[in-house]
Amino acid sequence: MSLSIRPARHVRQAAKSSRLTLLAANRLVTRRLVASLIVASAFLSLQTVNAAAAQAPSEQELLFQKMLRNPKDIEVTFAYVKVATERGDYEAAIGALERILFYQPGLARVKYELGSLYFRLGSYEMARRYFREALASPGIDPATRDRIEASLPDAEKQLQQSRLSGFVATGLRYQTNASYAPTSGVVRWLPARATPIGSVSPASVTTTI
Repeated sequence: MSLSIRPARHVRQAAKSSRLTLLAANRLVTRRLVASLIVASAFLSLQTVNAAAAQAPSEQELLFQKMLRNPKDIEVTFAYVKVATERGDYEAAIGALERILFYQPGLARVKYELGSLYFRLGSYEMARRYFREALASPGIDPATRDRIEASLPDAEKQLQQSRLSGFVATGLRYQTNASYAPTSGVVRWLPARATPIGSVSPASVTTTI
C-alpha cells in the first residue's frame, strides 16, 4: 500500500514545482515586457517633445514677425537685436537697427549699437563712423555718450593697426634682379659719342661676367 502512495506524492510535488517554475517565468516575462513598454513610451514622448520644439518658432523668429508688423517699434527691435546678438547673428541685428534708423535717423542709441555690432564683425571703419555720428546727435544721453567715448578709441586703434599692417605689407618688395644686371652675363660698354657705321671704336669694350 505504501509503495503506491509514494509515487503519487512525488508526482504531485513535481507538478507543483512545475507550476511554480512556470509562474515565475511568466512573472519575469511580464516584468520585462512592462519595462520595455515603459522605455518605448518614454522614447515616443521624447520624440514628440523634440518634434514639437522643432516645429515651434524660435524667440528670434517671433520677434522678427512682430517687427514686420510694426517696423517702427523700437522696443521690439531692441528685443530682437538682443536675441540675435546673443545667438551671434550680428548681420540680422544690424539689418534690424538700420531699418529703425531709416524711419528715425536721429537716434543716438541705435547708432551706438550699430557701431558696436560692426566692431564685433571687424568692420572698424563702419564702427567709427556710427560712433562719431552718435556723438554728433543732439539728443544723445550721458550714458550712451560715455559708452561711445570708451569704444571709439578702440575702433580708431584697430584702424591704425590695420593701416600700419597694410603699409608694411606693400612696402616690402621682392626684387629678383636687384643690381639690374643683364641676365645674359655680358656687359657691353659703349662710348659716349656714336662712331661711324663700319668703323670700330677703341672705346667699345665687351666684358663677360
